[in-house]
Amino acid sequence: MTKLVADGKVDISRMPGVALGFFNRDIPLSGVLNVRITNPTTNLAGIRQFAYKIAVEGNELVEGTSDYPIEVPPGETIVVPLKLQTNIYEFLSDRQTLNKLLTFLQRTREGITDEQVNLTFSIKPTLALGNKAINYPGYIRVDKKIDAAQLLKSGLLR
Repeated sequence: MTKLVADGKVDISRMPGVALGFFNRDIPLSGVLNVRITNPTTNLAGIRQFAYKIAVEGNELVEGTSDYPIEVPPGETIVVPLKLQTNIYEFLSDRQTLNKLLTFLQRTREGITDEQVNLTFSIKPTLALGNKAINYPGYIRVDKKIDAAQLLKSGLLR
């Protein structure tokens, strides 16, 4: 995204593939999101699969399902890599969200690191209880404000 922003505006000439993606209404995004899962109980916790949704500023960016079985020992935390692959054309076509992200990136480039973006991660697990699969009745929602300082520290922004 930082390659697309010049003087607070989108300059798609800097990335012709994205310009073609807008024309074709197909802008693929792929990556890996590392999700930490903690089991605060005294019993082994298992998740057979889970559906997930990730939204930025209230607009859904990606949704999918992970069929990777997960076991979390009592009192421990594990990190699960979640492969993401989606078409973000609709997401980037929302003017309000795009402007918020552009402002965030521009201010970060100017050294202002207190600018924040709202991120929502929703998960609907299928739990493993012995040989039984128990579908959780709804989504568990985690809202997080991410600021530029966090992204700079993690190396996601330069």
